Amino acid sequence: MERTACRAGSAAAAAVGLALLALAGCGDNTKASITGKVTYNNAPVTGGQITLTPASGSGATSYVYIKGDGTFLTNDIAPGQYKVAVSTDSVTEVAPPPGGKDYPVPQGGDVQKKVVIPDKFKSAATSNITWTVKPGKQDIPVDLGQ
Repeated sequence: MERTACRAGSAAAAAVGLALLALAGCGDNTKASITGKVTYNNAPVTGGQITLTPASGSGATSYVYIKGDGTFLTNDIAPGQYKVAVSTDSVTEVAPPPGGKDYPVPQGGDVQKKVVIPDKFKSAATSNITWTVKPGKQDIPVDLGQ
């Protein structure tokens, strides 16, 4: 009888151990966090948007905001191959004055000024920029050349 109880206790301990191992692996390690800086002519691209289109043709397209200092940060991107486009068309030619009803102060004081970049970068089909996104954190600088 003692031997049966011992086996049952060992089986229960093993089951609890397996459950704890399974829970330890439940963190979302299937997403990526990407930081970087966009530059053109060796200077920051001071505003705009990065578009990430899955190279496979299926899946969600992601849009990443370029801050006034040229940096960007995105979380929750699925790993995989992406075609990349960069556009500054959404940025006004001259940065608006901070504050006021028509010009709210951007979060963090992020004032943007348009940097004109070659048209080829506006489309993922013509930019010739691709990213391989892996799970976890990574830094991917975007140099648009000169």
